[in-house]
Amino acid sequence: LDNKLVALQYLQNAIDEGNTSEAVIKALDQLAGEGLTNQSRTNGRLINNFPEVRRQACLMMAKIPTEHSKNTLISIAVADNEPMVIAAAVKSLGEIGINENDETVEAIAFANRRNQVLNPTSSLALEVLNAYEILVASTENKKTLIDSVTRITTDYHYVTPVRQKAQKLLKELSKSAKSSNSSDAK
Repeated sequence: LDNKLVALQYLQNAIDEGNTSEAVIKALDQLAGEGLTNQSRTNGRLINNFPEVRRQACLMMAKIPTEHSKNTLISIAVADNEPMVIAAAVKSLGEIGINENDETVEAIAFANRRNQVLNPTSSLALEVLNAYEILVASTENKKTLIDSVTRITTDYHYVTPVRQKAQKLLKELSKSAKSSNSSDAK
């Protein structure tokens, strides 16, 4: 764990200096999937499950806004079981802002829905809402967004400020849907 945290510090310094080479991206991929996509076991027990390493790597990937980073973050958001890692992946996906064919929004909605059933976490729901606010402009089919935000609005496992933010976003989504429908009719 200690070596991986030191590696993250070196990667952070490299990114801050503008180094986004293939080696840096490959190292971030490796660390973001630590214990998830690349597993080490001893006597059947997973020995490299380091959610904090995955979380930090996901947050750093937002500083390298490429299609590859987006795809890696989507796979982590969908596959990870740790809410703080999923939240970091969702936050980074929102910051990257690439949403071709609504695949990013659909992945975020899937990750949130799965987590909402198994382990509803207000911090993840908040990151989902923040990402949606950024991605709403590039989303063609707003139905996925509206369904996901509605689920957050009506789920009382979440704290009140998160549900209120969801209600506010839902109102904005319905206004934009109505305005786009009326402009389509003209």
